[in-house]
Amino acid sequence: MATTKTKVLPLQIYPAGTHLIPASNLNNNVAAYLLEIARCTTATPTIWPDPASTIEINIEVSFDNGVTWVGGGGFSAYGGIYVRRDGTEGATSSARFDIPSGTRRKIRASITLSHDIYTTADLSVMI
Repeated sequence: MATTKTKVLPLQIYPAGTHLIPASNLNNNVAAYLLEIARCTTATPTIWPDPASTIEINIEVSFDNGVTWVGGGGFSAYGGIYVRRDGTEGATSSARFDIPSGTRRKIRASITLSHDIYTTADLSVMI
């Protein structure tokens, strides 16, 4: 599966609140996407350091060119250093979403931040 990775959020402070990502067309060959949000680590202590701050992402997909929308996935995560079971620090919070095949597909999303958050994000599209 070929993958194209794009920086979708440059490293900066994003204000608290709900932010809408407008609908965009999905190419017919897109099979899945992976969203990776940078988080706090010992090496990057200023990125999203507050464990009380949360990010919630909700994704919707349309299979009829935007007439109707269905849930396409989502996730939420908290800030601060995340330690994996193996004892290593997680540098990102991520989620992969598989997309059913079809034509006339669109995607849109909302991102809700509980606090101002300093971070960056990448989106990988798999075909």
